[in-house]
Amino acid sequence: CTGAQFSVTVTVNPIAQINTMTAVVCSEGTFTLTPTTGTNGIIPVGTSFFWGAPSSTGSLTWSGTEVSPGVASISGTLSSTSNAVATATYQVYSYLQNGCTNSATFSVVVTVNPRPYINSMTAVSCEGVQFTITPTVGAPGPNGIVPLNTIYNWSEPIVTGGMTGGLSGTRTGSIIGNLLNPTSTQQTAVYTVTPTAPAPGSCSGTPFTVTVTINPSAAIVTLMTTVCNGLTFRITPTDETDGQVPTGTSGSTTYRWSAPTATAISGAAAQSPTGASNIFGTLSNTSNIVRTITYLITPTTTYPLGGAACQGAVFSVLVTVNPSAVINSMTAVACTGTTFSATPTNGINGIVPFGTLYSWSAPAPVTNISNLASGTSLSNVTGTLTNSSNAPITVTYLITPNSPLCGNNAQFSLVATIIP
Repeated sequence: CTGAQFSVTVTVNPIAQINTMTAVVCSEGTFTLTPTTGTNGIIPVGTSFFWGAPSSTGSLTWSGTEVSPGVASISGTLSSTSNAVATATYQVYSYLQNGCTNSATFSVVVTVNPRPYINSMTAVSCEGVQFTITPTVGAPGPNGIVPLNTIYNWSEPIVTGGMTGGLSGTRTGSIIGNLLNPTSTQQTAVYTVTPTAPAPGSCSGTPFTVTVTINPSAAIVTLMTTVCNGLTFRITPTDETDGQVPTGTSGSTTYRWSAPTATAISGAAAQSPTGASNIFGTLSNTSNIVRTITYLITPTTTYPLGGAACQGAVFSVLVTVNPSAVINSMTAVACTGTTFSATPTNGINGIVPFGTLYSWSAPAPVTNISNLASGTSLSNVTGTLTNSSNAPITVTYLITPNSPLCGNNAQFSLVATIIP
């Protein structure tokens, strides 16, 4: 016998079916993912999630795990000590409140882009010379965590000593600058630099400082000095008086030069390559007029606090060499009782500057010669001697020439023959 029909109502509860999900963060960044039905698969209402520690590539640390019955979103904070991209893979479990427990796990893969963390850096440079500071790529490295092709952005530096030339800038791989130091001592410039890892992450790191010590270069004006023929000149440039001359504890300046040439001047020699603490030379003027010679000097300053030696601009030293009298021995002949006179002539008797005067003491007594006398500041050498014998007698005078610019010069002799 067939009975009356009856109905059976079956409620089919859904289970979670969720696709692998992904996220991208910078190191120390937090990700949050909320699975959505349709976009990420089937997510029954009221589904919650729990997960444990992820597996990872690279050097990662993390915070944020969740235990059953879980939460509605998956989240965590990941930090990388690598300078390259790393990944963390979470196995996530779903928890349903409808009695179904057979939902499959799914993966959450998080890409962690590196964030640069660079230590403070220092450098030393000469003024007017571009410096380049390149943090070493690596993690950990000598300069911290430095991703390849890190971009550096910096503002104008804070400077001491009134330095100029400090500019802001952006550059990949390095920090550059070129500063002018208007003082004669070392000064510093402090740059604040923000590093950013390259795309696709473009993760900015904490700003760090770059302190650059700028060594000054010598900047010396044209110097002049005057010396007499055959004497040594010596010039030591003085800071402030002669320009910018780094000296003392801040630096030591030395000078180099090639041998200059000039008409009628001899003795000029080079000073190279080690340099000297001053500019010097012993010059001879082989003419009877004033001559000038020009030295081209290259200053170089070295520093006890480090950094390469700084070469300054070439400057000139003009040396005026005054002539002195250089007269050969002379002779004169006169009859007894008459006056002899000898006037040294330039070129014939040696070097005779215009206006040279002559002085001498009375010659030593000579038998049968009388009227021996001295002379002072005369334009020639003269005398009137009496020979009381019947034969010629010679008398020797030692003459001191006094040139107008160089004073008393080397003595020369005049031998006078007195005929009876």
